[in-house]
Amino acid sequence: MESEERKRKRRAKYQRRSYWKHREKRRRVINANRLRRRAFIIKELGGKCVICGEVESLSIHHLDYKDSKGLTLRALEAGKLVLLCRKHHRAVHYVNILKRAGYLEKVLELLNTEPSPT
Repeated sequence: MESEERKRKRRAKYQRRSYWKHREKRRRVINANRLRRRAFIIKELGGKCVICGEVESLSIHHLDYKDSKGLTLRALEAGKLVLLCRKHHRAVHYVNILKRAGYLEKVLELLNTEPSPT
């Protein structure tokens, strides 16, 4: 007759083996669902960048950073998602970083002033 400790160890070993055995399958299913949801959102948002009209290398951007909890349909219905190409998505985040650091106004002033002739 097996001791309780030995039974517990065998059960734990089986559970670990079962977890690792099915882990890759779960990961594939989760990734497939995520890609399907992303494709649906891109289709709903028009399938092109809202700034330049690019249709390749699209990114989904959350308008409200604090509310970005993934690509949820609730965010889509609330109008908190926009579609941007990779270049414009990077630019939007760069501007937000400058704004948070307090440098955006300084950069815009430098861009708006005409260079002095030398």
